[in-house]
Parts: sequence; C-alpha cells; structure tokens
Amino acid sequence: MSIRSLWYSLLERLHLLHVVVDIGEELRLLEIISIGPWKRIVHTHSEALYDDHRLVFSVQRFLEKYATHSVQRVHLAVSRLSVISQFLPLPDIPREKLSQLVEWQLSKLLHLSPQDVVIGYNILSRTHFSGSPGWNILAAVMKKGDLHLFHEIIQEAHLLPYEIVFLGHVPLLPYLPPRSDQAEGIVVWQGHRMLLAIVERGEIVQYQYQLLPENRHLPTELKQISQFFSEYIKLGGNYLVKIHLKALSEEEETFFLEGILESINILAERAEIVSRYFRKATIPDSYMDMYALFTPAGKSYRIGFPLPSQMGYRRLWDGIVQWGAVLCTLLVVVALLLSPWMLLTHAQYSLYKKAEEILATGQPVQNETLEKRVEEVRLLQTLRQYQQEKSRYEQLLAEAKSVSIESSNLKMVLVSLSQALPPDVRLEKLSFQKGKGEMVGEAKSSKGLQNFVKALLDSPYLSGISIAEVKRSEARTVVEFRILFEVRL
Repeated sequence: MSIRSLWYSLLERLHLLHVVVDIGEELRLLEIISIGPWKRIVHTHSEALYDDHRLVFSVQRFLEKYATHSVQRVHLAVSRLSVISQFLPLPDIPREKLSQLVEWQLSKLLHLSPQDVVIGYNILSRTHFSGSPGWNILAAVMKKGDLHLFHEIIQEAHLLPYEIVFLGHVPLLPYLPPRSDQAEGIVVWQGHRMLLAIVERGEIVQYQYQLLPENRHLPTELKQISQFFSEYIKLGGNYLVKIHLKALSEEEETFFLEGILESINILAERAEIVSRYFRKATIPDSYMDMYALFTPAGKSYRIGFPLPSQMGYRRLWDGIVQWGAVLCTLLVVVALLLSPWMLLTHAQYSLYKKAEEILATGQPVQNETLEKRVEEVRLLQTLRQYQQEKSRYEQLLAEAKSVSIESSNLKMVLVSLSQALPPDVRLEKLSFQKGKGEMVGEAKSSKGLQNFVKALLDSPYLSGISIAEVKRSEARTVVEFRILFEVRL
C-alpha cells in the first residue's frame, strides 16, 4: 500500500475524506475531502454496470479496482431508473400527517402497493406554485427488493454507510436561477432521463422527469418539453420569463432552443452553472449530482432511504474509536517530542538538588559543572533571603504607619470627648482596642446623658454609637451607663 493510500485511508477514518458511490445506469465514484466550507475533489471514475444481477460483486470489484484506498465508509447514492421521483404540491395540513398523505398520493399516482415499496420524501418549501398555503414536497419510491439489495451490499462488502440517498433530480441544482419574483424553467438531460422543472423564488415548484428510449427522437422530446411548460401556463402559474436548457451536445441544444421559441414562444437559453458551490468544483458535469451532496442546496433537496437498523450504533462507535485513536496517537507524539526537554529538565533539577545538599553539608565540590551550580544556588538563596527581609520590613513599615494614624486619630477622639462631655456627666472608664472603644460613667440626670450621646453622634471621629447598658442608682438621682463606639481611623 502506498503512502498516498495510507493518507487517504486515515482521512476517511477521521470522516474528513468522503467516498460517494452511485449505483445507477453505471457505477460512479467520487472521493472528496470536505472540511467545513473547504472542499477538494480527490478522485472520480465511472464504469458501465455490466452485470446487474450480481450487483454486490460488481460494487465490490469496482471499489477494489478504482478507489484510491481500501474503502470502508461510503455515501451510497441511487440514480437507478427503477426509483421513481415525483413532485407533490400538497394542501396545508399538520406536518406530522404529511407522511400519510404522501403515501396515499403516490399510491394513487403510481398505482403501487405501499407494502411493496419504500417511500422517501423531503419538504422543499412551505407554499406551492398556486400561491395558496401548502407544502412543496419532493418524493421518491423504491422497491423494497432494491432496498434490501443495497443493505446486502453494505453487509457483504463490510461497508459503513453514512446514508442511502436518491440523486435522480439533483442534476437540476447547479442550474437553479437566483431568487426572483418571476418564474423560470429548467431542462437538463442526464443519461436516459430528461429532467424538467419550474422555479419560483429560488425554489422548485413543479418537477417532472421523462425516461428516454435507446433510439431517441428529438421532435418527440421537444413535444414533451413544450407540453410540460404549456400545462403550467394553463394552470395559471406565474409568468414564465425564460427556460434554461442543458442537452447532451451543442447540436441538440441548438435544436431545442429554436424549437421551444417556435412552439410555445418562450425565450430559451443554454443553462450555465449559477451556484458558487458548483462553479468551484473542477469536475465534469456528470459528477455534479454526487458533488451536490456536500452543498447547502443538495442537503435540502436530498431524499434519503432507511439504513439497516444497527448502522446508527456502528457509526457512533466508529467515530468514537477513530477519534479516540487519533487523540491517543497525538498524545504519544507530543510526549515523544517533549521527552528530550523533560530529560534535560530532570538532569538540571538533579544538579541543583545536589548543589543545595553540598551547601547544606559543606561537602567538597567534585567538578566544575557542579561548582557553577553551587554558585547559582548560593546566589538564589541570598536573593530569597533578601526578598524575605524586604517583605518583613515592608510589613513592619505598614504596621508603623497604621499605628501612627491610629494614634493621631485617638488623640482627636480624646479631644472630641472632652469637648462633648457635659458638666453633669462623669466618665469612670475609657478603653480602645483595634478601632473599637467602650466608655463607662454616670450622669446626674437623664437629660445630661441625652446631651452627651447627641454630642457623640455629631463627632466626626466616632461611629457606631450604641448604649449598651443604662441603670439608675437606688437613690434614683444618678444614671449609670455603658456606651460602645467605633473609632474612624
């Protein structure tokens, strides 16, 4: 296995390289690296499907022969003629009842029994072409036998599928015109299909495809095109300004452009890729429908069919295992890259520990390298002692400033108390501790005590004045008190 194959296999395991396998009139392969909005086409290949009866073997051989690596994870795309797609403009009903109505509508239109087929559908827009409220539905029908055949391919080839998705109508997406209030038509040929659509406000509101015989007859195809657009006009659809047409050759395009103008008098022009998501893809037009799976328009127009029941669990487990292995590998690589630095750091640390031991015990220095480390450790210890002494002196200086400020404020408190003390009030005890104070004394009258408390409240140096205790003496002439306060430092 080459380095290129190993690299692509790793990207696939990390779900960054996606492999799309389309099973239709031929087998097609698209490999694309998709990381957010950035995409790069790695490889494309197609081959005629020679043996439709041995489909499992054909797909296995095709992947083994033409894929760039051993493929395990795939997007299975379906563009087989046996899968029928249908546009359904449905009335305004609750969303949860759409599946029943889609099933009933398809069984009536296609005369198929619901027990024999699998139905997939996608909601394109909220209103249909008549302008009244409703649902714009694109549906596809596949036989259960065909779906079981796809499940068998998954099991026998040991593939892990992301999805089984129908691509029959997707070739229209690169040619969708910009959003406009007027209606425009699109006609695109792909293999034995002729796809026709009406676009209003950037949404497909009418869709139809015609299966073409081996011996094509251009006038008959022109008649079918004219009939499709004429019926839209008769039903009262929006004004149809032009038709974009993509045929299999320039000669055919010229024939149909002139024929449409003559038959229904509507301007027709060659279709060009409009969407920027498709213009960037440097691949043939025949692979545009597979590339559309990775564009916003393709994701909104896809029709999916159910995977085997155990696939959801397998995909989740596969993602956990693959990314877990990558993370473990990255940790090992980082550890290996950092190991020289870690060993060097450990060696330096061992030398410094030895130098500290020599300084502590006074042992003789053994070599020049160790002598340098001893000098460095001695300088570090001296610097550490200096830092400790500096911190201690800064703390002492801050405490001294605090004591100085507190002492100055206490002096002012004593002055304030002496000024506020009335003649009939006497203090017996005055104490301060950590900004809190207490005074105990007696007053000859209640009024004297009131005047003293009022003077304390007006002092700018005291706060939190509270009378903790007041009692009268037995003679009821002297009032004893205890007052608590705080000093504003």
